[in-house]
Amino acid sequence: MAHRVLEDLGLAPAGHLIIRNGTLVPSDTMLDDDDVIEVRPVVSGG
Repeated sequence: MAHRVLEDLGLAPAGHLIIRNGTLVPSDTMLDDDDVIEVRPVVSGG
């Protein structure tokens, strides 16, 4: 699952987004070995 990737990297799931093959995915999404993913921090402000 996508959140497992974040945990394996030592990143907080609530503070990061996973983008798979150019599309934002929910943290409970199953990932395949050939998926290309990006991990981006959540940015907020005002």
